[in-house]
This record gives sequence, structure tokens and C-alpha cells, in this order.
Amino acid sequence: MLKRQTNPVTFFMIPNLGFFNLSAFKLGVMASISTMIIGQRIYQEIGLISALFSIFIGCCVLFCLSILQAQISIQSRLSFDQMKEAYLPIMGSKIISLFIAVVVSFWFGLQLRILGYLFAYATGVDSILFPLFCAMFIVFMVSHDVSIIGPFAQFSIMIIVLAMIWLVVSFLLKQNIGSIRVYQLIHIDSIMQIISYGLISVALIPNYYRFAKDINKSIWSLFVTYVIGCVVVALSGAAVMSANPSANMVISIMTLEDSTIWSVFAFIVILLLGITTNNGNLYSASISINYFYPKIDMKFGSVCMGLLGFGFYLVDPFQYLVLLLQIVGIVMIGIFAIIGTEFLLDGMTIRPSNKWKKFLNLLSLCGANLLAYWLYGQFEQISQSLWILFCVPIMQIAIRLLQTPINSLWVRVSRRA
Repeated sequence: MLKRQTNPVTFFMIPNLGFFNLSAFKLGVMASISTMIIGQRIYQEIGLISALFSIFIGCCVLFCLSILQAQISIQSRLSFDQMKEAYLPIMGSKIISLFIAVVVSFWFGLQLRILGYLFAYATGVDSILFPLFCAMFIVFMVSHDVSIIGPFAQFSIMIIVLAMIWLVVSFLLKQNIGSIRVYQLIHIDSIMQIISYGLISVALIPNYYRFAKDINKSIWSLFVTYVIGCVVVALSGAAVMSANPSANMVISIMTLEDSTIWSVFAFIVILLLGITTNNGNLYSASISINYFYPKIDMKFGSVCMGLLGFGFYLVDPFQYLVLLLQIVGIVMIGIFAIIGTEFLLDGMTIRPSNKWKKFLNLLSLCGANLLAYWLYGQFEQISQSLWILFCVPIMQIAIRLLQTPINSLWVRVSRRA
């Protein structure tokens, strides 16, 4: 039996999260400057109408995949780290959890860097003191008074969503729709960008949704997050860069309107974006490090991961962003695919594999990665992460079909021995 991970410092001790809490937490992670940058790039590449359709289709795919993860997490009440243990060798599962903790701490440092840009532009002073203060505040919330994260996320998301909706509506009203030429309504490359970017978020859904009241509220919160929220945030990035082009998204937002009121409001919105995103980052990192080494409790783990995240801030994480996205996508998507495939093949339930099956699952994951790498070389318009998402289920089904003959052969060899 798998042990269910409990967090002694959270208010999530029982499955009590409803629609608003779930939506606030998930939107708090997805509503970020990074999502806005993705939307801005897609808009610049293919234009308004194609970007709108491509972003919407990509987010619908993420929504469908997220429903599966929510179903698994609500039924099992396990975190993503614990789910891996059901299908992969324990040592390999722990190493992957350590990897996740480091990666999410990297995202923590990335958001701190964005907050540093914000403070430097607003005050003209390039100092580490403001990012350090923000890091300490977030660590305090997660490690000592995490019960305020829920209300803080709900308050922040209301302001953020209103700002994003205003940006998108004002942007669309300025467009002369009749004069827009559409060369390709659905752009496959742009859809792949959206899906690849959001797959990591989908994989980590169990860290929150294992505390959901029921699946219906979870589905509605995921619909709001991906089909509505993510689309609006991505389009708001396009709106900002269209109205005020700049190499830096923070500067584009701050200088969108020539007024002190807007500058203050933009400062607050970007600050809330950074803090709400990093609340989720630090929470997920502390879960992973606690699973890797249980003697590190959630309080101490959040402090350690906060310090590591601040270390990443100091080395400028943006220069390693593209490489990290590629590595994380390959690792996380394969594990997500194994969990989802095994869950479906086992009749919508978690059934921990034996040691032999876990070893085969690990071989399947490695084989799927090699096959996906070859397929990506042949069809570069589809990302390697998506090829992994396609190849892993095929490998797992093949193992199921061969499992009975292999077991019979093993029994015969054992008897003769």
C-alpha cells in the first residue's frame, strides 16, 4: 500500500477544497508573465485570429488531459510524487522527486527575477533587497501561516483576472476584424507550443486536487483555468506587446498607459502575479523534497527550497530557461503518460505494480523517449514532449499484451531451475 502524504502545516488536512479555492490555486500558477510571453510570441508569429483559435484549441487539449489527472488524484488522494511510486522503482521515483524540487525552485527564482525587474524599473534602483523580501514573505506564508494562501490567492486572482480581461477587451475593440487576413485558421506549431508549455502544470495537478471535495467541482475549476483563464492570460500578453512593443514584458505592462494610476495598478498586478505563482511553486517543491527525504518536514523543506530558489535568482535563470523547459518536458510528460495509461488500463483505479512491472515501466519510459527522439527528428513540427505522450501508452499496452507470455516463460524457467 502507498502511504498518503500529509502536510502538518496546511489547512488541506481533509478533502475540503471547493470550486473557488481550486480555481484560485490553479489560476495562480497559470496566470503568470511566462504565459503572457507565450501568447505574445504566438500572436507575433501568426496574427490575431489564428492565435485566438490555436490558443483555444491548445488549452482545450490541456483541459481534457487535466480531467484525467484530477480523477486520479481525487480517487487516490495521493500527490504526484506518491503516484510515481506506484509504477516506478522507489529509488528512481525519489530521484525524480529531487529533480522536480530543484526545477520548481528554479521557477521560484525565475519569478523573483521578474519581481526584481519590476522593482528596478519602478524605483530606478537595481537591488536584491526587494526580491529577497518577497522570497522571505512567500517562505513565511508556506512554512508558518499557509492558511492565508487560499484567501490571498482568491483576492489576487480577482484583481489579476479583471486586469487581463480589460487588456484583452480593449485590445480586441481596437482591431479592425474585417481587415484581418487569415492565412491559416489553425496553426499546428502554435497549438504545440501551448500544449508543451502547459503539460508540466497538468502533471502536477494532484498536488492540489487530491484535496478537492469532488470531481464535478474539479472539472469546473479546470475548465475555468485552462479553457477561459489560460486563453485570456495568453491573449493579454499579445495585447500588451501589440499596444506597447518592448523587449521586456514587465516594462511593456508598466508603460502601457501614460499615467501614475496605471503605473501603480500595473505594479500591484505584476507583484501579485509573482507572489501567487511562487506560492504554488514553493508548495510543490516542499512536497517533492519531503517525499525524497521524509525527515525534511514541510516547514523546513519550504525554507530550504526558498533558499535554493533565491540562489537561482542570483545566477539569472532566464539564460537557462529554454534548456530547462526541454529537459522538464521530456521527464515529466513521460511519467504523466505512464500514470495515466496504467490508471486507464487498470479500470480507472490505482494498482501499485510489483518490482518486475516497475522495472518494465522504467524500460518502457526509456524506450519511449528514444522512439520520440527519432520521431521528432522526422516530424519536427510536433514537439518531443508530445511524441513521448503518444509513445508511452503504446509501449505500456505492448507490455500488457506481452505480460502473460513473459510470466508463463518465467514460471517454466524457474521450475526447470
